[in-house]
Amino acid sequence: MQATILHQHHLKALQDFLVQDITGNLFGLGRLEQSGIQPRADSEWWGVFDPHDRLQAACFAGAKGPDGTFGLLVPAGDPQSCLTLGLSLAVRGGGRWAVGERTATDFLWKGMGKPNTSINSDQCLYELTQPHPGDCLSLRFATKNDRSWVIHAATEMMKEDFGVKQFMDDDERFQRSIDMGIRSHQELIGEYKNQPVFRIKISTLCSYGAQVGGTWVESKFRGKGLGQAGMRATVNHLLSQVPRVTLHVREQNNAAIGCYSAIGFNAVQAFRLLSR
Repeated sequence: MQATILHQHHLKALQDFLVQDITGNLFGLGRLEQSGIQPRADSEWWGVFDPHDRLQAACFAGAKGPDGTFGLLVPAGDPQSCLTLGLSLAVRGGGRWAVGERTATDFLWKGMGKPNTSINSDQCLYELTQPHPGDCLSLRFATKNDRSWVIHAATEMMKEDFGVKQFMDDDERFQRSIDMGIRSHQELIGEYKNQPVFRIKISTLCSYGAQVGGTWVESKFRGKGLGQAGMRATVNHLLSQVPRVTLHVREQNNAAIGCYSAIGFNAVQAFRLLSR
């Protein structure tokens, strides 16, 4: 079996493959719905077919840099086929980070030659379809006037959760991603006593559901239930539009897991997050 770049005539095969696990493949389904399958200057879809032309694994490869290296890889499917994907992507520079179902991600990384990692995080994917009732924070979309605070929140979240400043390989790329999130209404802020205290990012929003990440509460306001109130407000907002909300969280982050579980999130799948 060999890996191949997917094109328009592969669309149905990819859709049929991804919807076998809507919750686990929500990010990929969102990207496919938003941008289609056709290779673009900044992203590609890769797949591995068996001898009967059945798709065995797929990988979204996005945020391609000037050197051709991908910023993000999101694999799914048969482990050996994900290994094949990794081998093919490695000769094109591979990716700086990868996230997805644990075994698929591990085999993809193995195929790329097991690059040394700055982050190797056991994650768990959680899903919510019906939140528990309770208090909600006042939410609003971030504006350009909130830019400094959002950068602060995103940076502090990365330091606390992973011990690094950011996923991006330079400040300029990182700040551009924040600016894009603000412009596209992906960045949400929760306020308490007229101050921004809660940040969350909508990383995926499509007909199948929403995926959120980057959740953070200003440290001096912790212990007041504001994380739960902010998350509950977020999922109430999203579930008025889509059937499910998902997120993945580091398995050792007991405070976050407690917050999500109290709202009604359920653990559904082991994930892995890897970064060079």
